Amino acid sequence: MTGQLANQILWVGENSAALGCDRPACQLGLVALDQVDAALAYLAAGHQVDGILLNLAGSATAGLAPLEALQAQAPDVPVIVLVNPNQAALGLEAVWAGAEDYLVWGQTAAEIGRALDCALARRRRPRSGSVAGAGGDLSEQMQLDAERRRAEALLTTRIRQQATLLTSAERIGNMGSWALDLNTNHLVWSVGTYRLFGLRPEDPIESFERFIEWVLPEDRPELLSNHAQVNRFSGTLEVTYRIRRPDGDVRWLSDRGNIEVDAEGQPSRQLGTVIDVTAQKTAEVTLRASEERFRLVSKATNDAIWDWDLLADITWRGEGYKMLFGYGDDDLGTSYDWWHSRLHPDDRQRLLASIQTALEGDATIWTNEYRFRCHDGRYAYVMDRGYVIRNEQGQALRMIGGMLNLTEQKNLEAQLLQSQKMEAIGQLTGGVAHDFNNLLTVILGNAELLVELLDTQPRLRSLADMISGAAQRGADLTQRLLVFARRQILDPKPVDVNQLIGRMDAMLRRTLGEQVEVRCSYDIQLGSALVDASQLENALLNLCLNARDAMNGVGRLTLTTAQTCIISPGDKFQGDFSPGDYVLVAVSDNGVGMGPELLSQVFEPFFTTKARGKGTGLGLSMVYGFVRQSNGYVTIDSEPGAGTTVRLYLPRCHHGSKPALESCHGPETSPAWSDAYSGGSELILLVEDNALVRAHAQQQLESLGYRVLAAENGPAALKLLHQWPEIDLLFTDVIMPGGMTGCDLAAAAHRLQPQLRVLYTSGYTENALIHQGAQEPGILLLAKPYQRAELARHVRQALAKG
Repeated sequence: MTGQLANQILWVGENSAALGCDRPACQLGLVALDQVDAALAYLAAGHQVDGILLNLAGSATAGLAPLEALQAQAPDVPVIVLVNPNQAALGLEAVWAGAEDYLVWGQTAAEIGRALDCALARRRRPRSGSVAGAGGDLSEQMQLDAERRRAEALLTTRIRQQATLLTSAERIGNMGSWALDLNTNHLVWSVGTYRLFGLRPEDPIESFERFIEWVLPEDRPELLSNHAQVNRFSGTLEVTYRIRRPDGDVRWLSDRGNIEVDAEGQPSRQLGTVIDVTAQKTAEVTLRASEERFRLVSKATNDAIWDWDLLADITWRGEGYKMLFGYGDDDLGTSYDWWHSRLHPDDRQRLLASIQTALEGDATIWTNEYRFRCHDGRYAYVMDRGYVIRNEQGQALRMIGGMLNLTEQKNLEAQLLQSQKMEAIGQLTGGVAHDFNNLLTVILGNAELLVELLDTQPRLRSLADMISGAAQRGADLTQRLLVFARRQILDPKPVDVNQLIGRMDAMLRRTLGEQVEVRCSYDIQLGSALVDASQLENALLNLCLNARDAMNGVGRLTLTTAQTCIISPGDKFQGDFSPGDYVLVAVSDNGVGMGPELLSQVFEPFFTTKARGKGTGLGLSMVYGFVRQSNGYVTIDSEPGAGTTVRLYLPRCHHGSKPALESCHGPETSPAWSDAYSGGSELILLVEDNALVRAHAQQQLESLGYRVLAAENGPAALKLLHQWPEIDLLFTDVIMPGGMTGCDLAAAAHRLQPQLRVLYTSGYTENALIHQGAQEPGILLLAKPYQRAELARHVRQALAKG
């Protein structure tokens, strides 16, 4: 190209001298500055230039920053950049950024001049002269070449930008992409895919077979099967597998690919993405382990665990609801209403108010006890404890907690309380009966004496008879109280319970009436029970009469015998059961039954469900006292409308049982003592702490002809024993104040007089002689209250011994 006028060109960058002295036809006017800052200052000083040559070949690290600075300073001046041969991409980016063109370093000054001419022609300023002549066609061609390069630069830059965006997206998303030619089996991976596999793009994976080598052996079958059937797939194909990277790290990858078809509709290529899901898989494994741990903890704690999402009103409930309350998977609801509807009506309002208070306040722990309906309709006592989870504003979002079934504990507490109450009532009853027996002893004795003295005065004698009859009825009532208080005298012996019930059968049927059907079921291997037979008969008769009344005289009564063994106290719901073998006697009816409120009181003395005047309220309490005194147990089950069953657990008889004490309630006469009222002249030492009873007994003994020495306690009696060695009989109360019982006194007396005979008396017996330490065989006990004839008979019987 040739021209008449010189152009002012600014050369910016190192090696400006490399242009040499060869000037192009256009006569370049060249100003060379090595530093961009110097060029910027030159332009800022007002110097006019027609074009700028920017050398980027020696400063690759600066990027396009020099270009942007020069364009900002001289926006109307065309810029041509020089790049190294391996920096073509940088040249294209420079054109995209606004440069007129780029040249590769090594071109001649003439080539540079022609490029500048083209650039100047596109942005020519008004100057004297113009570029014209024979070179016009060449200039036009150069312009077209420059435009082409600009278009290529634009396209290449866009492609590079898209590739950069794809690479960035893959890096950010920890993913990669791939393409598989189904005809050639040629595999192409993106940079992100190589990164996921821990490989370098310089070592390409170009086939499916090379790829499968990096997959763990146990995950290969599914991939191989999918690859073998790829021609049959349509749509999206997803698969998850594990790879082992060169550094040994195992990663989970998830592949998602689509099938492309050719013009004939045949699968030709598979395109897809791969993403690292190791963190997700690890979280899933951790979650499963946590859920399994949570489930096992729920089982181990025997709690019904729950998790309540308050915003969604969805509650997850653990397996404890199945074990503790009998609900199955299909029965468990997830809503608040499911739980709400199973609360006991009497507890509902209180409970809901407490939850509302906990949620609306700032509490983190909520605890309450209430009754919860089980699957079978029964109510269980539960303790519920929840932890409230709140957001930063304090709003309750979730509650997580557990329900503990306290039913057994509550039952044991109630039974313990009932047992303690019964024990206290028994002690009170026994104490009252003891003191009352002392009074009745005096009343009966004096009434009997009045009857004899008033034999010739019928009117007064009838009054004395009334006193005696009333006192006797009082004595009978006291005896019943002593039975309940377990302070009666028993004569336990081996008893065949089956035979005993068999002997009672006819009598029961007559007593209960024809409209009561009596059924008996016997265990033929039952064995014997160690009990007082007469008291057992009384107890069974009492239970049968109660059953008849509960059925209003019409119904079915069942007596059942069985043998049972209690291994540990936990075998029964009654906490005071002692391990051992028992004979079980059950009396069942289909009468009206009773609710829990009545069941808790049935064994208490004077409690009755019968109408006023229809019962004394001592029947079941006597049964309870007799069985407990026999070292057995009583249970009662009843539901309104379903009848009642009373079970007597009687101690089973084993060989070697100790013989029973001699009973004072034997035959009225003895072959050796046909005259029950005879007296004597022997010297008797009477020991009684109650002054009235002591005076009365002394008067009765003296009226029988005996000589009597009286003492109020053991120490006083020992003094008399030292003074009167000729005493024939010690007649002493069993329980006395002062630290010495009747048994202690008898033992001390025998050390002084080994042959001394002893007769005990007590209104508070509870097999009192055994519990007070008496060891002599054939011990005699006269129970209070007693009449003169009984006193005479027992005194003569005691004096005759030895």
